[in-house]
Amino acid sequence: IPDIAHRPPNLCAGCSHRATYYAVKKAAEGKATIYPTDIGCYTLGLLPPLSMADFLICMGSSVGTSCGFSKTTDKKVISFIGDSTFFHSGIPPLVNAVFNNHNFTLVILDNGTTAMTGHQPHPGVDMDQLKCSGYGRVSIESVVRAVGVCHVEMIRPFRVKKSIEAVRKAIDFEGVSVIIAEEICPLYAKGLKKLMGKPFYVSEKCKNHKDCINELACPAFFIENEKVKIDPDTCVGCTLCAQICPEHAILPLKEKSTDR
Repeated sequence: IPDIAHRPPNLCAGCSHRATYYAVKKAAEGKATIYPTDIGCYTLGLLPPLSMADFLICMGSSVGTSCGFSKTTDKKVISFIGDSTFFHSGIPPLVNAVFNNHNFTLVILDNGTTAMTGHQPHPGVDMDQLKCSGYGRVSIESVVRAVGVCHVEMIRPFRVKKSIEAVRKAIDFEGVSVIIAEEICPLYAKGLKKLMGKPFYVSEKCKNHKDCINELACPAFFIENEKVKIDPDTCVGCTLCAQICPEHAILPLKEKSTDR
């Protein structure tokens, strides 16, 4: 009996953070960078092949440490913080960054919930979706602009080309820039009955480059007879892998029962 394969922690299939990390990595190609990160599901972005984290102390530290790094290095500082963590402890250091005119890009990963610890609501959550009345809603974009950030980019991470273009503009900006990546957590979406779409499969056009696995490592992928396959019961149809496939070999299933 073969040994059980090692399975390191991984972002869920269809997680928009994977798409955001991919967009940032592509936009920053050729630049010397530092990636401070924060506490949340997206901390898993530190693992290969994404490898989008260099530094983490505690909740909210991504923004504060970016202020320091921007003063002590010529590298481009690009930091990551989740929507819930931003409300918890990311706003005061962002105010400090604007006041001191630091030079870095903050990426706010807004998946519409506190995903890591069980989908608890935070001030930016649409409580109507949870059938809870009597609550307000705080816009992250409004808060960011209100504290004085001049360059703000809103992206939908699964629109890959547009996201890369927007990220490139933000990281080329001198001063504090913010990218707000909006896309619902797939597990949260499942609970709300708002799943993305049909699962995908790898067609015969595949040339076995394995870019999908080597660059994304989505857990819906597996290898069978040296070929990449997609588990239709895991795939949520986010389309990220289909957009980066050089042969456009990844296509939506017509029926979920179709052979993989």
